[in-house]
Formats: sequence, C-alpha cells, structure tokens
Amino acid sequence: MYTILDALADNYVPTLNALDHRIDETEDEIFNDTPAVLNKIVDIRNDIIYLRKIIRPQRNTVNQLARRDLSFLLNKRKSSFIFVIFMISCIVSVSKMMGFVIWLVVSLIHIFRLCQIR
Repeated sequence: MYTILDALADNYVPTLNALDHRIDETEDEIFNDTPAVLNKIVDIRNDIIYLRKIIRPQRNTVNQLARRDLSFLLNKRKSSFIFVIFMISCIVSVSKMMGFVIWLVVSLIHIFRLCQIR
C-alpha cells in the first residue's frame, strides 16, 4: 500500500513542475495582449481544475487510511506513510495556489486593459 501511495505522490511532481513552467511562460507573455495568451491561461486553468478533481478524492482516501489504526505497519513504514499523506496534502495546496495565480493573472490582464482604455 505504501509503495502505491508513494508512487502516486511522486508522479504528481512532474505534472506540477510542468504547470509551474507554463504559468511562468504565460506570465512573461501577459502584456502582449493577444488572444493566444488568454487561451493559454484558460488551458492552464482547466488543467489545474482537472488535476484538483483527481487529487481531492485521493487525498480523502489517504486521510481515511491515516485515521485508522496503523499498528499493522512497521514503525519505519508508519513514518513513511505519514510523509506520503503530507506530500499529497501539499500537492492539493500547491494546485490551489496555482489556481489563485491564474485568477490573479486574469485580473491583472483586465486591469491592464482598463488602464489602456482610459
């Protein structure tokens, strides 16, 4: 069980790194004010929403497992299991922060456009 959960948490890291890279690239292009930039932002936002829909049920399942008696695990595995639970919770938090960054980027684009109109 630990091996499966560990692999699950580890496999999210490249996905989060790729999303982070796409956000950085898009932030650099914000002031180009092209429809392509807005399409990129929408795509990233949709990917983050999709990732969160996948992660949330997994986090809930892992949290339920964590609340149970873990006496069947050796002490070494118990601490590793708790670390994996922590990692999955961190992944959920990072995906929420990424969603906030995208919202912030879109807000900045709108403010920038309003300033140009005046």
